Amino acid sequence: MYYSLAEDKIKRIFEEEKIRLTDDFYHTLLVVMSEMYNYSEEDCKIFSQIIIGTKIESFFEAIPSKSSFCMFKDKFEGSKFLRYYKALAPFCKNGWFIYVNVKEDGMEYGIFRRYTEINGNNFEEYLHEQTDLFDLNPECKVMVIKAVNNFELCITRPNKEKEIISIKFYDEKNDNNEIFSQMSKDIISINPRKDKSIYAQSCMLKVLRNLPIKVHGTIMIVVSSSFDYPNKYLDGIRLTPDINLYELFLDKEMIESYSEAEKFYSITGAFYEMLNTDGITVITDQGRIIGYNAFYKGDIPRDIKGGARKRTAEGIYKNIEMERLTAVYFQSQDGEIFYKRREDI
Repeated sequence: MYYSLAEDKIKRIFEEEKIRLTDDFYHTLLVVMSEMYNYSEEDCKIFSQIIIGTKIESFFEAIPSKSSFCMFKDKFEGSKFLRYYKALAPFCKNGWFIYVNVKEDGMEYGIFRRYTEINGNNFEEYLHEQTDLFDLNPECKVMVIKAVNNFELCITRPNKEKEIISIKFYDEKNDNNEIFSQMSKDIISINPRKDKSIYAQSCMLKVLRNLPIKVHGTIMIVVSSSFDYPNKYLDGIRLTPDINLYELFLDKEMIESYSEAEKFYSITGAFYEMLNTDGITVITDQGRIIGYNAFYKGDIPRDIKGGARKRTAEGIYKNIEMERLTAVYFQSQDGEIFYKRREDI
């Protein structure tokens, strides 16, 4: 079966299996699932695979030739799942599964591996064989989630055929919609064709809404078209010519061929890659990307707490000597996001 509304179908499967999760965890799980196939660490692609269920330890005990290790514990809301997923994903390079054990008082995250004998079955085949175990222990629920390709996931459950879930649709409901809406207006605020501003802003908004999915951590600054870059505070790669997203959106309105569509997705994909690169991406209020991989050379106030990226973003925002700065966007690898506009100081 092929699905387009991923969230509804994933929820249905969990309801059928009677695995109870919070709405916040569903949303975070969708984010993880949408990036499973393309997830990478230090330029190394990782094909992660997830076991999720309840009373998982009962199932693990019944499996011969295996190892499992509980690594992290979390509240029932699963607020730290995204952070722990990124910490556990590298184990999948060596055949391990990430497991999520839903307990009455919280969540357990760890790794599991079944060692296949010469004539034995792999883990998913073994899962189908153990129907008696689930009949004897109805509280034990187990399913496996694996990425098939860029657009599809496979979910394996006991006593059921494998299901293919299309993740081309991603529900964009999130708490950051107001941030991205303001960003789109700041980035497409000055242009020569005002009659197209609203259309271009809506296109920009769609691109920005993908940042939590496509980008693992970044700083982006929005600046005036007269912003001098590089400068004494900011030095990095200067694009020549710059990338004009505003014109790209107007071209998108007239897409009639495969090559035009490929151009659009290639350029927006390049934008995400710039944001994933170390340093800062610089974009103007005319929708022009003028630089990336830029590093901040100014002072960072000592009272700012957090990691290096967050402290840098705060330092740029508070540096009033950096003129013609409109706003600073920060996104951490753990999913924390802020967007601070200079006029709010």
